[in-house]
Amino acid sequence: MKNAKNLYVPFTEERWRNWIDCARQSDYKNMDKTATTVFVEMEEDVIIACWKVVKGFEIGKLAREDSLDGLQNIEAIIREKADTGDVELDDLVGLIQSSLVGAFASFESYMKASFADKASMDELIREALDQEKKGHFDLALAIVGKVGARVIAGEPLCQETIAELEDSSVAEWLDGVDSISAAIASSIEYDSGEGAT
Repeated sequence: MKNAKNLYVPFTEERWRNWIDCARQSDYKNMDKTATTVFVEMEEDVIIACWKVVKGFEIGKLAREDSLDGLQNIEAIIREKADTGDVELDDLVGLIQSSLVGAFASFESYMKASFADKASMDELIREALDQEKKGHFDLALAIVGKVGARVIAGEPLCQETIAELEDSSVAEWLDGVDSISAAIASSIEYDSGEGAT
């Protein structure tokens, strides 16, 4: 289903480069309102792209395997280290990339329906933090993915829990999870006949 994959993955390397160019042109050194908006919309655009791939599967336009491939293709684009020639800008883009790691794990978990967990979200977050402290980063990310999958399915994420987290990889990943609801809510209703945007 290569052709279908190309149609329904609404994100390209060029699109990502355009976002980085927008960030470069903003006043990111002072992080004024315009610069902040650029970085927020950059992350949101990637999440909406992932959401459209998932919807492609849910409306029967993509097989599960092709949707998972589509998500991996988007992730591969985003994972590339930014090399803008400005360390400060590279670091800011890196923060977005780290946050999106949690979003990618969430969409993958949602697609694999591997999140039917009886534990509460708070319990899962505590477990993820515990696994990170033990050095089990892959397991911690998988647990964050379960939390994010439940957010995609419509369960709210407790903002108080997120606000109380100390700096950690899990906290960064959960920032991406926290962005999912807002991104999906702000996207237009998915049109089954819509091509890549």
